[in-house]
Amino acid sequence: MTAVQTITLAIILGTLLAIVYSLRILVLLERRIARMDHHIELMTMAVLKDERKVLEKETRIEQLLEKALATPKKASTKKRSSAKKAPKKAAKKTAKKTAKKRSKK
Repeated sequence: MTAVQTITLAIILGTLLAIVYSLRILVLLERRIARMDHHIELMTMAVLKDERKVLEKETRIEQLLEKALATPKKASTKKRSSAKKAPKKAAKKTAKKTAKKRSKK
C-alpha cells in the first residue's frame, strides 16, 4: 500500500467513526428529550387533576349560590303588632326632621 492509499483509508475510517459517534450522541439526546417529555406530561396531568378539582368546587359553589338566590326568603309567620311599629315610625320621622334642620343651618 502506498502512502496515498493509507491516508485515504485513514480519512474514510475517521469519517465513518465521526458519523457513528454523532449518531450515538443523537440517540442519547433523543432519549433525554423523551424523558423530559414524559416528565412534562406527568406534570400537566397533575395540574389537570388539580384544575378539575377546582372546577368541581367552583360549580358546586355556583349551584349553591343559584339555589340560595332562587329561593325567596320565607316570611315570618308571626304578625307584628302595630304598637311595635309605631315607635319605629316616630323615631324615623324625628330623625328626618333633625337631619333637615341640620342641613338648613
